[in-house]
Amino acid sequence: MLNVEDMMVEDVSLDDSPLRDAPVLVARVRCGKGALRCSRCGRKAPRYDNGGGGRSWRHQDFGCFRVELSGPVPRVECRPHGVVVSRVPWAEPGGRSTRDFGSGCAWLMTVAGQKTVSGFPHIAWRTAGDGAGRIDSSVAEHRPNAERVLDSFHIVSWMTDALDRVGKRLWNQARRDGNTTATEAMRGVEYAVPGNPGDLTERQSTALATLADADPKGRLYRSWQLRELLRTLLRQPVERAEAELKRWIGRASRCRIPEIVEPCGKIRRRRDDILTTIRLGHSNARIEAFNNKIKVTIRMAHGFRDTDNLIAMIKLRSAGPPIHLPTPIP
Repeated sequence: MLNVEDMMVEDVSLDDSPLRDAPVLVARVRCGKGALRCSRCGRKAPRYDNGGGGRSWRHQDFGCFRVELSGPVPRVECRPHGVVVSRVPWAEPGGRSTRDFGSGCAWLMTVAGQKTVSGFPHIAWRTAGDGAGRIDSSVAEHRPNAERVLDSFHIVSWMTDALDRVGKRLWNQARRDGNTTATEAMRGVEYAVPGNPGDLTERQSTALATLADADPKGRLYRSWQLRELLRTLLRQPVERAEAELKRWIGRASRCRIPEIVEPCGKIRRRRDDILTTIRLGHSNARIEAFNNKIKVTIRMAHGFRDTDNLIAMIKLRSAGPPIHLPTPIP
């Protein structure tokens, strides 16, 4: 039923602890008989140790129950790569989900929209995007000198989304507690906080000036500070940005604001990619612009008889040839 070859199932249990938002079917598994192999090159290698504990991988659901595979991952001593975790037949090295789960998410992303992708497998939309991480191995194989970069806008948007969640939680909490002072203080901040400080209107700037006193513990103000510090360090030279990013991660991890934990962990994991982005100065703004132009063209193409006309229109609008209306000849 788990659809994984060379795997032994030791135990199956239903975990409905309060720490989980829904019951999870946990299957304790281990690799079948056979020699241990390096997770990087696939060569046989001797066992080094037990790996310091087990790991868990998200698997395809059974009906309405989520499924996790849990099992030990010993380490092996590979001659070319040193001490690394052993390969498991159900997941990619370093992956947090099984191959089948990742393949299902990847297929959904090609045929369905955001709501379906995030709702059907019970994962966040950004997590579904992380499932495309298998692209890295393909790029490394065919383009070994390629470097992965992130878009600065999307890096900052992680903190902007977290800031929005902090504001909504504090607003609802103040309203439930009947704290009219805090509710009134956060009324104008709702629209001022997400914007750039230099783009605010006079009224929004006044609301932002009262941000430090909007909630008793200053959580909204500290969240806003963390976002602006992140935005600032992305424009610094890479030598300075490396030290600033290290301090930012330490400060964000100690802020005791639940909504900041997720983007902080993501930024910590993608630290090298962020520094590469700062060093190279690239962005996907041009690709995003083309993508939006193609989407608009598709909406304009309703009524076209075939897709060839649509493709021709996309090429015409995206290639950028100089097209002007006729003008009078002097």
